[in-house]
Amino acid sequence: MNNLKYWLTLEQTPNIGIAHLKTLYEKLQDKNLEIIDVFDLSEKEIEQDLHLPKTFCKSIVEAQSNLNRIEEIYLDLLNKSISIIPFFSNLYPKRLHEKLGNNAPPFLYIIGNKDLLKTKGAAILGDSKISNKGEQIAFMSTIELAKNNITAISGFAKGADTTVHRAAVEHGGNTIAILPCGIDHLKIPNSIKEIFNPDHFLIISPFFPTKEANKFNGYIRNRITCAISYSVFVVEAPIENGIFEAAKSAFKLKIPLYTTEYANYPKEAEGNPKIISELNGIPIRGRMENNLLIPNIDKIIADVKFN
Repeated sequence: MNNLKYWLTLEQTPNIGIAHLKTLYEKLQDKNLEIIDVFDLSEKEIEQDLHLPKTFCKSIVEAQSNLNRIEEIYLDLLNKSISIIPFFSNLYPKRLHEKLGNNAPPFLYIIGNKDLLKTKGAAILGDSKISNKGEQIAFMSTIELAKNNITAISGFAKGADTTVHRAAVEHGGNTIAILPCGIDHLKIPNSIKEIFNPDHFLIISPFFPTKEANKFNGYIRNRITCAISYSVFVVEAPIENGIFEAAKSAFKLKIPLYTTEYANYPKEAEGNPKIISELNGIPIRGRMENNLLIPNIDKIIADVKFN
């Protein structure tokens, strides 16, 4: 993967998106060329040899001047044992291409077990200020996923996300955390450090390493979380916040969507009824087992196993 620094350089060049990268990759494949070969060509040579639009050829030449800067970042990632999964890798989740098309992230920056990218998973989402009851539902639901060898997928904030990751690892399951920022800004919470097991844990950033977290990137992260999942369970969603937007993403992407149905909704779950009524969210209710209230997520499990 020594050629990755060239692809990263292109991706960080203005006016080059994943659609351009896909086109260039296909052209290189057809001509049995490597990306490094392009960086030795002039604008006119690129246009003649690869039959690409002039504006794209010009951007490729502009990218050549940024190679040294990107190479430093690339080597720093390698030194930190951070893996980069490009859009053309066999490890890159096909669902991201299928669900997001040209809105899929060109690269995934990862720490942990990259083989988890090949597993089927369900997202369990909730707010950082999840209620005590919601936290229990998230915890017990994740245990059910672990029992069925289904990877749990969530964000990496405190509250619901942390609960999901702990439950998965502590009960022999696998878990994936997706960041709203570049991996340079990764801060592993102490509660996760205690149980972090690289064999059962995968941390993914879909953003360039130096990218900071913001509200917009949070929405992108939520959309990617839904796209990579075979089912989405929004345990609790306040009205019109990031988690509610995640539910909207699942609805738009046609990912099976579920949410907790309460007899009396806590403030932290005021958006749940709207998910049911407006986004076709399927209600999740509980059942008693050995004096414990267990969320009935059999349909979620079936979505993942048989989809």
